[in-house]
Amino acid sequence: MLAAMTDLTPPAGEPRPEAASGAAPGWYPTAPSSPTLRWWDGMQWTEHLRNQQDFEPPAVSTITSLTPVYTVFIWLYTLLPLVSVLALIPVDLTGMVEQQVRQSIANPRVGSTGALFGSPGYVLLQVLSVVSYAAMVVLAYFDWKRLGRLGFARRFHWAWAFVTAVYLIGRSVVVHKESGRGLAVVVVYISIVAFSLIVAVVKASQLIGAMEPLVQQYR
Repeated sequence: MLAAMTDLTPPAGEPRPEAASGAAPGWYPTAPSSPTLRWWDGMQWTEHLRNQQDFEPPAVSTITSLTPVYTVFIWLYTLLPLVSVLALIPVDLTGMVEQQVRQSIANPRVGSTGALFGSPGYVLLQVLSVVSYAAMVVLAYFDWKRLGRLGFARRFHWAWAFVTAVYLIGRSVVVHKESGRGLAVVVVYISIVAFSLIVAVVKASQLIGAMEPLVQQYR
């Protein structure tokens, strides 16, 4: 249907019937090598336009039951948040806060908030958080590229990694629809999130418990 029709270049006004005589109805380039196509109804040019890319066949999946659905990049992406949680466990947040409160009381000009934000432990946690976030974006990109090489026709775009968990969930859903597998990383990620919440609750409870006598002392 996209055969060349060099003598049927659509004119600005009425088409030339003598040049188009016998041409079958179909889509033809508006000019040589033009990506824009116009519909010829067999008698005259119509106002209907279309991009040649619309006729290109969609990508075909070449995966099989033996095609791996997990890459080293997606596993690193999934497990990376666990690093931040494990790094938080040995940090003595209670001692840090208590020390900063005592310093702020001894020197009111230095607020406890400013002292806490400037502490080495807090700075380390923030740096680790930023590095982990950047690493997740990079890992998502390489995972996306790897899925293409494995033969997946549809891939969840890696840029969704900027919204952290969105890429992991979207990627797993798309891969599962195409292969029937690929949800294990979601299960692992949910487990890590649950573990993170437990650690956060424990740390918060310890902090509240340590702050109560300190408040009573300086009331």
